Amino acid sequence: EGLGDLLFAFDNALIDYVSLAAECARRVKLHWNVPVAIVTDAKAVPLVFDHHIMVERSELKDNPRVYLEYLTNLQFWNSNRNRALDLTPFRRTILLDVDVWIQTDDIPRLWNGEDFALTKEAYSVFSYHELSTDMKVLSRASNLPMYWATVICFDKESEATQDFFSEWKKACANYSTYAHLYGFSAMPVRN
Repeated sequence: EGLGDLLFAFDNALIDYVSLAAECARRVKLHWNVPVAIVTDAKAVPLVFDHHIMVERSELKDNPRVYLEYLTNLQFWNSNRNRALDLTPFRRTILLDVDVWIQTDDIPRLWNGEDFALTKEAYSVFSYHELSTDMKVLSRASNLPMYWATVICFDKESEATQDFFSEWKKACANYSTYAHLYGFSAMPVRN
């Protein structure tokens, strides 16, 4: 297939990520008119998805994260997003976080045919609120910039995409070493 959207959704004790993914998929179809694939361990998913890609939870690493809105630590099952290139059924893929609220056709329209696109800058929805340094750099000690996996656009066949995913897998496999070298927290894994 040509262009499509890929969503990863793994529920934890309190958050139904598959339902979030279904709402994201409905909005993607409304505004982008492209097929949507879900990567999950859920055996049944809503019919809004064109592709249901099953993976075992055992493939995922333990990745606790603080959820301030729940005042607790919960598992954050996101450690396999670096497999998006291997799992996508689409030649050109827009990988989205499931909690992205699609309102326009801006993302596919602005992608503009590049082999690969990733977000470096993040902005607060409140114009008066600047993001803290923790949201701009992965490590204050090394001033290592933060890149965002919230939206990643890639062409499966491009060399830039192949290189990026190869390096992403290496970084994840050696995350604690990089955390120590560059002075950022080893948990949760920031993908």
